Amino acid sequence: ADTIAAADVLLLQGEVGADGARRAAELAKAAGTLVVFNPAPVVADVAAAVLPFADIVTPNRAELEQIDVPDGVRLVVTLGPEGALVDEAIAIPSFPTDVIDPTGAGDSFCGALAVGLADGLSLEDAARRGCAAGALACRRAGAEPSMPTKDELEALLAG
Repeated sequence: ADTIAAADVLLLQGEVGADGARRAAELAKAAGTLVVFNPAPVVADVAAAVLPFADIVTPNRAELEQIDVPDGVRLVVTLGPEGALVDEAIAIPSFPTDVIDPTGAGDSFCGALAVGLADGLSLEDAARRGCAAGALACRRAGAEPSMPTKDELEALLAG
């Protein structure tokens, strides 16, 4: 509880059990910690537990069709090689990449987005960082090994 309360952002996803996810989201909301929810994989009871507390939801197109995002929640839809769409209106372009394995790209996107938000970036700028991280993740095989470093991310963003 203390760690969540002290955090700037809490990032949750569908693989955490509904009770634990709900409790973490409740604690975050009570403390003023920003709650970002990536509904992957979509698990109905987890989504139902977390969505009422979410400030930002980050589904892909298929996941978006399976959840009901509450009014007032900001939305960042990941579009794979097409980038992302913020609040159904702001297109964030992808970064060119050589795809070896897309495993972990969505997790990299969400992690970089959450860190960007914690660093004070706007949602649009944080989503741009997420797109860069997702592109970098596609360049290596596997989930954990594909997670980009901060230096790799900064280099790609610098262009």
